[in-house]
Amino acid sequence: MRDLVVAAVLAVGTVGAAESEYCELPVVDLTQDVRRQTVIAEGTKEIYQGHPTTVLSNDGKKLFCVWTLKHGGTCGPAAESLDGGRTWTRVDDRFPAVYRETHMNCPTLQKMTLPNGRERWLIFSRKGDWMPQSADIEKCGVMVSDDLGQTWREAGVFNLPSAMAPTGFIQLRDGSVALFGQTFKLKTVPKRGGQDVWMSVSKDGGLSWSEIRIVASADKDICEPFALRSPDGKEICLLMRENGYKGYSMMCFSGDEGQTWTKPEDSPWWLTGDRHEGVMLPDGRYVIAFRDRARRSKIGGQYVAWVGTWDDIKYRRPGQYRIHLLKHYPSPEYGWSTFDTGYSGVELLPNGEILCTTYVKYWPDERKSSVVCTRFRIEETDRLAQMQKAHLCGRIADCGKYEGLHPLFPKAFAFMRRADLADLAPGRYDIDGTNCWAMVSDVKLRPYEDESQYEDHRDFIDIHVPITGRETIGIVRPNLKVFKDFDAANDCVLFQSKGRPWTLGPGWYAIFHPVYGAHSPGQSTDGERTIRKLVIKVREKK
Repeated sequence: MRDLVVAAVLAVGTVGAAESEYCELPVVDLTQDVRRQTVIAEGTKEIYQGHPTTVLSNDGKKLFCVWTLKHGGTCGPAAESLDGGRTWTRVDDRFPAVYRETHMNCPTLQKMTLPNGRERWLIFSRKGDWMPQSADIEKCGVMVSDDLGQTWREAGVFNLPSAMAPTGFIQLRDGSVALFGQTFKLKTVPKRGGQDVWMSVSKDGGLSWSEIRIVASADKDICEPFALRSPDGKEICLLMRENGYKGYSMMCFSGDEGQTWTKPEDSPWWLTGDRHEGVMLPDGRYVIAFRDRARRSKIGGQYVAWVGTWDDIKYRRPGQYRIHLLKHYPSPEYGWSTFDTGYSGVELLPNGEILCTTYVKYWPDERKSSVVCTRFRIEETDRLAQMQKAHLCGRIADCGKYEGLHPLFPKAFAFMRRADLADLAPGRYDIDGTNCWAMVSDVKLRPYEDESQYEDHRDFIDIHVPITGRETIGIVRPNLKVFKDFDAANDCVLFQSKGRPWTLGPGWYAIFHPVYGAHSPGQSTDGERTIRKLVIKVREKK
């Protein structure tokens, strides 16, 4: 976890400005920790691997993934994993020729439980030509497996609009399954006019489907619905892409198993994006992954996840935090590739890990998109998000609210609250042996520079506390040009970069976690002088 990076909002100017900037929802950045990541199918200069979805067997032992070649291209590629997504084996040859030759465009892999208790896997895809003026976009091909992906058969071709394969799927309380997709508002040729979202129901395990019924229509172009159920099981929500990018994503709700639906409304800003997919956690929260398309988002076009509650979604609240899952390297010469990522599968593994799989331009070179998965535990992202909230210039008088973020923070905070802090002589003060100690020193401040030398750590959290005067500390995002390689003996790596200033004075503190980014202390924006300050070192893992 020490090699994680968390993208913090960089505050400018005074303490007050720094504090107010942290009203933004935290973004936990996992993109640099390659140990979490597995390349399932590598793209090349010629081969584009795209649009995967996944399924996890009910016993949690097998993962299955299907995707396409080219953007919205032919189906056929597939892989399975028996070790939680750490290694994958290609299994393309398990599919009949009809799937490889006639199914196209972003297959969606789903599962359901049959009346006999066995599970059935289904793949939905467009059957035939992809052109908007073609009648084939009204045809949906369905592949079925009743033996956990060992064999597959084509169950049929159905009159379900599938310019984009149906994306929403949920099992209803009566044992039937509901499927959700999109259809063009105008039935002219070519078909245009934006899109509405439809629902169809199967009562025989996906072997036949009811006539579609429009369940969501708005003055926006809505599509790619994702269906999720409330923790109490009483409501269903559809999260929908807003394809015109004129505002937020949209959502609607049903309290009667899809018989009726609320009028579509804007989703929270923080959930605005394309192709939502997610899981509910044991504590009732949700992890929902998607391509970020929120206006003014600092990570727009990237593969992200949102963490929050049902009420956060329903009442349009921000949620708890977002996660930058994988770095997408767009190529301007490819145009759309700036946003060409984020269709995904999300699975909660038996060991508590969350596995997110997508297609992404994984390398900043000529290789095209690859299919890649990444993993994390919600406990670690919770802690990193909380640490990010604490990574600000706060008042010492208010630091108690963050004591639960680390087992040694109560001792560290107690030391910096000492009444005799201003009387302490320079030197080292033990707080908890080699796990936590304080250094009091007299520091001659240098004039603040936009470009400076920044330090970062791996094993210890820094808490900086000016005792006798104002100090400016430069803040910068990580992943900088290394000035001096990591020195394990001193737990320090140095960077040279431009940054932004935080200024804090007596009675204030700043926390710098090793995964949050580099900092450059000992500066001043109002003249050279010497101050006395306190730095507390807290071992990141006790």
